[in-house]
Amino acid sequence: MTTKTTRSTKTIAKREASRLDKIFADFEAQPALMSTEQIDEFERTERSLEFVIRPRRAALFSLTMSGKEMSERVQKSRDDAGFVSCLMHASDIYIDHLRRSLDLMETAKTRCQIALCNAEDMQALIDETAAKMSEEGGAA
Repeated sequence: MTTKTTRSTKTIAKREASRLDKIFADFEAQPALMSTEQIDEFERTERSLEFVIRPRRAALFSLTMSGKEMSERVQKSRDDAGFVSCLMHASDIYIDHLRRSLDLMETAKTRCQIALCNAEDMQALIDETAAKMSEEGGAA
């Protein structure tokens, strides 16, 4: 390696180290994002809300019709076309709900990943936990 390449590599490494230090500092400065009470409320809401259950059920109902049947219903009458449109909107409502839930779970996962960088045997720990959870069917 040339001296110029070595200096360039060291500069990049320093920049990356500085960027990682900032990520850790920002992470450690973050307050808790939810309280246990908020988690309990979220879980109660997930299990009980009609605004989630009804659209999901309606969207799934659209899967009980063949493509031909759906097309024929839409062509047959405006009321039936409106019904299919309702099913489409129900799908949108449920998709939006799932996206919000996915965003929460992605945030939780990312925070755990950053915190785990502090474990000396991080990868071994992650691998052991994954194997254990797989054996137990998903729960830690």
